[in-house]
Amino acid sequence: MPGRLLIAIFLLVGICSQARAADTGFNVKTGRDDSRIQIESEGEKTIFDITSEFGIDRATIQRKSKEWPKTILLRLHLNGLESLKISSGNVAVQLSLGTGNHVIRTVLVSEKRVAEVPKDSPYFAEVRIVGGNGKIPLKDGYFEVALPSKLLEENPDEIKLQWIDFYRN
Repeated sequence: MPGRLLIAIFLLVGICSQARAADTGFNVKTGRDDSRIQIESEGEKTIFDITSEFGIDRATIQRKSKEWPKTILLRLHLNGLESLKISSGNVAVQLSLGTGNHVIRTVLVSEKRVAEVPKDSPYFAEVRIVGGNGKIPLKDGYFEVALPSKLLEENPDEIKLQWIDFYRN
């Protein structure tokens, strides 16, 4: 009898976990098995909490609802942020955070054109270092990036992410 009860509990836990995953409103796929993305929703804000053991990966996020949330935050648990590319259709925003003075460089990639993105542009993505030691390499903290709403303006079915913590020589 105790064995059957244990099996029933495991089945119930599995069903509840699947229901929670299905209720997020997103399909998420990473390129590597050791990368994980957890989804948290707080009103009109959704947070994609990304942990990447290897430090280099990509992800595709598809929305299942009619529209994207008003605010989307990426939390990247990485040691550095050499490159983050956020793509929507034919347009991508690529940013990097310098190791010394933490200067953010943001460029807009559209078809074959590349242009610097000024801070007052709707394509500019602010990067914050949260927690940890406050310097790169970052220990026990994360990089927080608010997705530029301009990338979601045409309500694409999906967005794609690519990240690199540090280039490896």
